[in-house]
Amino acid sequence: AAASLIVSLLRVVLLVLLGVSVVPDGPSDAETLSLYFPVRKEDLSSGGDAITAVRVDWREMHSKTVQEQADAVMSMLLEGYSDGTFGRVIPNGTRMISCQVTGSTVTVDFSSGYGQLSGIDLTIADYCTTLSLVQIPGVYTVRITVNGKVAKPSTNVEPGAILEIAFGTHS
Repeated sequence: AAASLIVSLLRVVLLVLLGVSVVPDGPSDAETLSLYFPVRKEDLSSGGDAITAVRVDWREMHSKTVQEQADAVMSMLLEGYSDGTFGRVIPNGTRMISCQVTGSTVTVDFSSGYGQLSGIDLTIADYCTTLSLVQIPGVYTVRITVNGKVAKPSTNVEPGAILEIAFGTHS
């Protein structure tokens, strides 16, 4: 039990040193933002959640522009969760070409590595990205493109595909 506590404390210290403050689970707080990550496949149980939220301290970001906040969210998602507790949102080797805020829409353009995702892996990556970004005040739509190209009607996302997910107003 003591060893488990020490390991947990070391993880928190490492995150703080890396500049990421993890806020313990508790009531929703206007000073935090939830980043969504996939649960590692080996940790999935039958009927369990495929994604989970990690609340991060967002106090310093509230005064930043929507563009700066979107860039920060995407940077954290691209880096992945530092202790390996969760899976990666964005596949290794995938680059974010751009993250652009226009009005209430964030358009994230990825390199072709993102286009290699399919099935549940694609769904989880799309949802983790979108759920993380729409928490920024003023962001209601997330558009994900691959190599900047608009989608062709298709059941598979390929390089050149676009996904747009719109959410209702913030409360």
